Amino acid sequence: MANAFNALQDGGMMFSFNSCADGIPNYSHPRAQFDPVTRIALNRTRYWATLSERLSEFESAGFVVEYIELKQKPLEDFSSDLAIYARKTAGGSR
Repeated sequence: MANAFNALQDGGMMFSFNSCADGIPNYSHPRAQFDPVTRIALNRTRYWATLSERLSEFESAGFVVEYIELKQKPLEDFSSDLAIYARKTAGGSR
């Protein structure tokens, strides 16, 4: 996140679209195959962050979050979609 912050000019926007742990209707879904406590995939290739964790990453890097959309997928899926738009402001933390 810090690299993205440093690569942008002041006023530059960053867009993030990820799966999110918030709103997961069924941690035991057979397609999910992840530990419900750590939210790490059993094959160790993925981590499902919460909305608050993602926002903390952006804010820690110095971004100002301008828009958030959390959309729960149909029940047959096992995650939610999270879209975040964030802006690098003049005088950011990095």
